[in-house]
Amino acid sequence: MALDPNTKDTLFGTAKTVSAEKKETAQQQKKELGPANPLRGTRGNFVTVGITMPPDLLCELRRVCAERRAKGLRDSDTSAVAREAIHDYLKRRRS
Repeated sequence: MALDPNTKDTLFGTAKTVSAEKKETAQQQKKELGPANPLRGTRGNFVTVGITMPPDLLCELRRVCAERRAKGLRDSDTSAVAREAIHDYLKRRRS
């Protein structure tokens, strides 16, 4: 059974799109990770993500944040500390 030309073009176009998306994903995976906490004003491409965690993990995260604030370190909010932890984990995993 032969496909009509419109269906054939649609299928071929879809295959090209999927292939291009796979290439882009592979390139992004190979790309070096940027800094976990770039300077304020350069975070325009950040995406908001919600996570669920056990209360003791959140308590420990907040303790680390409080220690940083007490030392006067920048990026002492929970998002910054979580980004750093995830960033470090992914860098170790890549090597």
